[in-house]
Amino acid sequence: MSAFRPGSEPRRLRPWEEARGPLDEMQDVPGCLLARIGPVTVALPDELRDRLQGLTGRVIAILRTDNDYRLRVVDGQ
Repeated sequence: MSAFRPGSEPRRLRPWEEARGPLDEMQDVPGCLLARIGPVTVALPDELRDRLQGLTGRVIAILRTDNDYRLRVVDGQ
């Protein structure tokens, strides 16, 4: 992810916003983890790295709540 697609600059999810789509790739940057989920590149907390490992290519959804991030795999829907 050294170059982002136009219109896909990294963004942070707002509370109760969800990113959903295939997890294309991840990149560690200082202070966060960048994940390309479908057409969107999302800046996520470093703590999600372990939970996202091994999910590249799978359809996932990440929901930011008031307190944390919720992750689910949605393959087959």
